[in-house]
Amino acid sequence: MAVPATKAAASLSAPGFRLGKKEVYMPSHLVTLLRRKKMHPNEAFFQVPLTFTKFDLRDYLWNLYNVEVTRVGVMVKQQSLIHRTGLQSVYRPQPYKFMTVQLAKPFQWPELPNNPEAFMKELFDRRDEAAYKNRQMSRNIGLGEIPSKAVVENGKPKPDDKDRAELRKSAQDILMGKKKWQNGVDLDPKFNGIATTSNRKDGSKEIVHKRAADDRVTAKMEAGQVKSAKNPARAAAARPDKKSSTVVQKRWAKAQKGQWLPSVRD
Repeated sequence: MAVPATKAAASLSAPGFRLGKKEVYMPSHLVTLLRRKKMHPNEAFFQVPLTFTKFDLRDYLWNLYNVEVTRVGVMVKQQSLIHRTGLQSVYRPQPYKFMTVQLAKPFQWPELPNNPEAFMKELFDRRDEAAYKNRQMSRNIGLGEIPSKAVVENGKPKPDDKDRAELRKSAQDILMGKKKWQNGVDLDPKFNGIATTSNRKDGSKEIVHKRAADDRVTAKMEAGQVKSAKNPARAAAARPDKKSSTVVQKRWAKAQKGQWLPSVRD
């Protein structure tokens, strides 16, 4: 008895295994085909959800892609322990589940693209690098190891950028007296001429505040520390500026004569 052509075609298109009859709706399940370096053309490697079984993957490939599978192998890979941030405890994340299927027909992977710029490879590389740095920073902060801005991850000194170099040069110029510090704010006129410069032995200049020097001399006189001018060096160090007030000049004259009395009011 001859077999009808429709039945023969159906038998040829049917798989060599029994299909499941129950329809399952899985909107959030993710099945990923992974490319391994060394693999037989008749094998394929997938990462599947933990709830997937061998029959689920076999029916999935047949119903969606018309790919017949003769054998399915399962492997569950555990992840490493992870320390909880801020807590002295560890936990193990959910494992990964992989399946290796044996195909009835060989499968050949396509060649890698020669132009990665068409796939925005540089953009994704920068994104991955930024994500890695954020993870490392969060880990260091959780462990109390806050990295300094002056060093990089490998511990070597960080080269100065343009802003740091200009800031360091400006600071050196101010210390050497080549440049006057300004912040662009107009001060009160009473602060004009409050500072002067005096040369050091090494050629640099230091800021000497006149009013502060006068106050120190006055305090020494009132405490009775300056009694006479027998020591010229000490007298010169305690001598106020010529522009000091009249009261300080009178006290200085009395101190040189040894007639200084702290209770006297000039």
